[in-house]
Amino acid sequence: MIKLFKKKNLWQQINADASLKEAMNQGAIAGLSEVAYIALVVIFMLLTQGLFSPESPTAVILGMFALLILFVISGAVSLALLFAKPLAYFEKKKSAEALVCFNSSLVVMSILFALVLLLAGIISWI
Repeated sequence: MIKLFKKKNLWQQINADASLKEAMNQGAIAGLSEVAYIALVVIFMLLTQGLFSPESPTAVILGMFALLILFVISGAVSLALLFAKPLAYFEKKKSAEALVCFNSSLVVMSILFALVLLLAGIISWI
């Protein structure tokens, strides 16, 4: 694992090694899947907006309960999407692949976050 990060051109090494390239692709797919899941949760929350801010006190309690359950489920789904494959690599003693997989997930999510933030800024500026 240490040898992987001491080399100057990491990108060439990832492209040369099929297992690292596969780990990078799987990480990118996991990052895209996580962003798609977040989009589905946002759409669900927009469509059920009345449930999360109703008028009656009992409905408020049930709406808050449902919202907290949704967040717990979302945490579990996110955990499975982002950490399942890197943990499987790590369990097989392939720590370099685990790091590449997890880091590629974070890179894809960061790029998409920056694009969404930029788009939101442009839309609010117009």
